[in-house]
Amino acid sequence: EVLVNNAGFGGAGEFNGSLLEKQLGMVQVNINSLVALTHGLLPGMIARGSGSVLLVGSVNAFMPVPYFAVYSATKAFVRSFGEALAVECRGTGVSVTALHPGATATEFMEVADMKVGRLIEVGFMKPSAVAKVGLVASHAGRVSVVSGFMNKLAVFALWLMPQRIVRNVVKLIFKRLS
Repeated sequence: EVLVNNAGFGGAGEFNGSLLEKQLGMVQVNINSLVALTHGLLPGMIARGSGSVLLVGSVNAFMPVPYFAVYSATKAFVRSFGEALAVECRGTGVSVTALHPGATATEFMEVADMKVGRLIEVGFMKPSAVAKVGLVASHAGRVSVVSGFMNKLAVFALWLMPQRIVRNVVKLIFKRLS
């Protein structure tokens, strides 16, 4: 009845000089596996006339992120794919929702080799709170949702700022984290 496509990982640092295997692994997990699982389960949901697919993206889906380029690009794919599938599934009884969390208190930052201070971690959302936002949005048939007030505010600000400024501000932030 419900597919929560939440597998994914990131890798901080310059693309140039990174391990190609790690970058391609990110594409494999964050895109290829997500597409394969959705493709495998969606037909049965549509045939039954019920079900929901929750695809976990990231606030990074809304911006290019230097020093986190491949991860952010994969999450932009998740956003576009999820929103397109939501439209395709309209009227079938199946909902597709793209969830875009920001920093969440998991081992993600450690696995991504990001340097995050303890003070910053205080503002991270709890995984249970992110999951609740996603599941509520999915059950309500929402197409896309950003979890957390500060994340929503950040995404809104991204829409208002010129892209050149967004790229440069994000570069400064993520260079310090990598």
